[in-house]
Amino acid sequence: MSISDTAYRWIESFLRFPSAGLDISDERAKIASFSFRNGIRGDFFSAIDIPRGIIEQGEIKNEEEFVRVFQEWAGREKKFFRSHACVVALPEEKGFVRLLDIPKIKAEEVGSAIRWQVETNIPLKPEELYYDYQVIERGVSASPETTSQGGHPADHLEVMLIAYPRVIVDSYTKNLLAAGIRLAALECESQAVARALLSGPTASATQILIDMGRTRTGLAVVAGGALIFTTTIPVGGATLEEMIAKELNVEAKEAARLKKEVGLDRAAMGGSVFSSLVPTIAALASEIRQAMEFYQNWAGSHGGMATSFSSVVLSGGDANLLGLDTYLAATLRVPVVRGDPFAGIRAHGGAPIPSLMKNEALGYTTAIGLALRE
Repeated sequence: MSISDTAYRWIESFLRFPSAGLDISDERAKIASFSFRNGIRGDFFSAIDIPRGIIEQGEIKNEEEFVRVFQEWAGREKKFFRSHACVVALPEEKGFVRLLDIPKIKAEEVGSAIRWQVETNIPLKPEELYYDYQVIERGVSASPETTSQGGHPADHLEVMLIAYPRVIVDSYTKNLLAAGIRLAALECESQAVARALLSGPTASATQILIDMGRTRTGLAVVAGGALIFTTTIPVGGATLEEMIAKELNVEAKEAARLKKEVGLDRAAMGGSVFSSLVPTIAALASEIRQAMEFYQNWAGSHGGMATSFSSVVLSGGDANLLGLDTYLAATLRVPVVRGDPFAGIRAHGGAPIPSLMKNEALGYTTAIGLALRE
């Protein structure tokens, strides 16, 4: 299928059907949808497990099985999928997010300048990529003196570039359409997470968003309401279960139970589960600290950007790990909170979704954010 045909079908779906958010990871897919007439009139949540080996590190490895799994899902939820088009999250680890510094030029010239930056900053040719960009507005926390004295040059623009290999985007597009899934748009996971979690006065604060999934953890720094940079850490809930199973010599099912019921409780079971998890959680904390330091160094050289963090916000299914927020707060010396996946919904004038408890909703954060895309 050509790109032009694909684009046409995206547009057709978007115009004719209400949108839903579809979050696809290596081992699980989730969907969320809402109606906002007179508040939230209705909502829909659904999830499926994806057998191992079909998707690996965000790349579809077995297209035939991928189509079969999603066709079966669409068949079971026939009424929903026939009446909705999906906004789909692209795998964070396959994307390129770059902070660019370009001379201040006319708006109509930015596109050409970005293409040159793509050639310079990304190890793929522009014709091998789909990419988009956002000009980052300077924060309001710095004084005019700071901005003009040794800060970011006033005659330059700060730009966030997001790019994905065409082969990845086309693979998801082709196979989802083959499975009968209508598409409205595709976007970076971290954009959806930020949209779901951030609203109101805190939306412009400098925060780190941690989305802890089954096989990986997404990390995003947001400041002044803009996504600054992202990274992916190869640690997830499955990693924690593997460590418990190995250290305590228990079966996978028991390891999953202990992760859920004991977590980082030092007092439970003589601290054995805590001890089995700490090396992995400590490594995760170290990655978060490095991201904080990277941002602080960057912000310190760019006038107008806050250099301190207001909080670390946890989301994803394994954000519910008992004691995770306390451990990270003590290690990072920054307030750590579990996010509110319904914050973005409230910003639309809706009430919290009654059919999903908050701890379960954390696992749907990305899907919720995708569904809120306008």
